[in-house]
Amino acid sequence: MRTGPAGRVSPLRSWGTVIVAMASSIAVVSGILWGYSPPPAHKPTATVESLRDQPPCLNIGMATNADWDVFSSEDYDLATETTRDLGMGRLRINANWSEVESNPGRYDWTALDMRMRHALDAGLTPLLLVHSVPDWQQVPGPGQITDAHRQFAANYARFAGAVADRYGDDVDGYEIWNEPNLPRFWPDPDVSHYVELIKAAYPAIHAADPTATVISAGLAPADDLRGRIEPVRFLTAFYDLGGNQYADAIGMHPYSHPEMPSHDASWNTFGKLDAIVELMRRNGDGDKKIWLTEYGAPTRPEAADRTVPVEKQAAMIAESYELATAHPAIGPIFIYTLIDNAESSNDPESHFGIYHWDQTPKPAAAAIQEAIRDCVDTGGGSVANPMPELGDQPALGSVS
Repeated sequence: MRTGPAGRVSPLRSWGTVIVAMASSIAVVSGILWGYSPPPAHKPTATVESLRDQPPCLNIGMATNADWDVFSSEDYDLATETTRDLGMGRLRINANWSEVESNPGRYDWTALDMRMRHALDAGLTPLLLVHSVPDWQQVPGPGQITDAHRQFAANYARFAGAVADRYGDDVDGYEIWNEPNLPRFWPDPDVSHYVELIKAAYPAIHAADPTATVISAGLAPADDLRGRIEPVRFLTAFYDLGGNQYADAIGMHPYSHPEMPSHDASWNTFGKLDAIVELMRRNGDGDKKIWLTEYGAPTRPEAADRTVPVEKQAAMIAESYELATAHPAIGPIFIYTLIDNAESSNDPESHFGIYHWDQTPKPAAAAIQEAIRDCVDTGGGSVANPMPELGDQPALGSVS
């Protein structure tokens, strides 16, 4: 889904501070009302309880998108505090190479420092998505690996190592790029080019942060048409080329909309997780986990082919959490994303939020809280904390 820097105006700008209503000695957040009193027609129909009285659930986090990258410091603070109030324990933050190193060798950490500070102050554990290309960096073309590909990988690795050196004490994981099986995020997708990148980044990150969990890029649902690479085929080639030696966990974006995660359609990416678990097992990676670094569903426009009603979005997210936590091969799941970024846009990408543009909660917000109220941490799958060896585990396409 859409990540990285953007020039759009933040939908959270000028909203002021969060309004917390106290009732029966329980803090209740009535949606994301941050200083805003909606007109009567838009009053929240449900309230979202603050779960600050229980430990953050490390099985689930929020995936930020490009809009978070243009939030003011105040807005980022409010967004992270709301994420924590939901009960979540993690935040996937964009560590944008293009933003931090806009000039070769000169790092400006101002924006990323701000994001990290607010995440940590809210009690969230950051996962850093290290991606995006600076203007000065030429992107190598398709074909065999050349010195240009190796130089690109070396420059990226230098930046990734600098990120780990600066934030290693506070970060749980580093995701190496976003959806490289799509031309949108990786021109002319090529698994060998991606392996070159992660092969360079892995030792650089571990040199600065020895306990880091380095996660291969979350792969998007895709067929093999128009330059895209289907995710299981991508990972099969990734393993064939030895890329798994440079990943402590495998990233996936198992979107299933408009169907439930348990739907048995052959195209359902959530249903393909079993095949990926088996691929990992065959290659000796039974002690690694799959991190689901994005999952969600768009709720508008209603007439679009793959959007869903808000009630189904809630059911899909709740089921995805249940399936993920029930299976020891799966690590944390990150919900994409907090809030819609437009009210009337015809682009489904604008409507993945679990809050509407008018700051009222969709049913998914309460569904998440219900699902994680009795959260028991299943572990993040770092090398220092391996999962049990895979045996006969429940299928990921069904809920027992």
